[in-house]
Parts: sequence; structure tokens; C-alpha cells
Amino acid sequence: MNDLDFVQDVVSLLASRGVKVWVFGGWAEQLLGLDAPRRHVDVDLLYPAESFAALDELELAWIAGKRFEHKRAFAHEGVLVEIFLV
Repeated sequence: MNDLDFVQDVVSLLASRGVKVWVFGGWAEQLLGLDAPRRHVDVDLLYPAESFAALDELELAWIAGKRFEHKRAFAHEGVLVEIFLV
């Protein structure tokens, strides 16, 4: 299920491994009250860092087809989580 508890779980999971991220995209719009609550199919996160080096060391269910210079993605409990480097 992709609900607020799920988003918090993903952010906490990454934080527990030393990776700080910011919520972005549809979830950020909803949390800021810019969009009405709705069903979300993924979670978008911003990663403020110089590179993905620390993130790439984590053992997550990485999605190879979503690996780019600016983005990484993994599946968490069957939900797509995309991380954008900023």
C-alpha cells in the first residue's frame, strides 16, 4: 500500500542507512496542501548530494532500467521509489 505511512517508512529506511532524502512529486504536493489527497502509484524523492556513491552501496531492490546519472529507483514492498540527485 502506498499511503503516508508507506512514505514515512521509505524515508525512515533510507535515513537509518545514512541517506537523507526529501519528499518530491505528487506526495510533496499533497503534503503541502497543493493537491487533494489521491491514490499514488510511486514515491518520488530528492537526494541532495554530490553523487549517488553512498546510495549505490545500499542493498535495495534496484531497478536496472531506471539507473541514470540523475536518477535511481528501487522497489519497496512492490512500490516504485524513484530518487533524483539534486
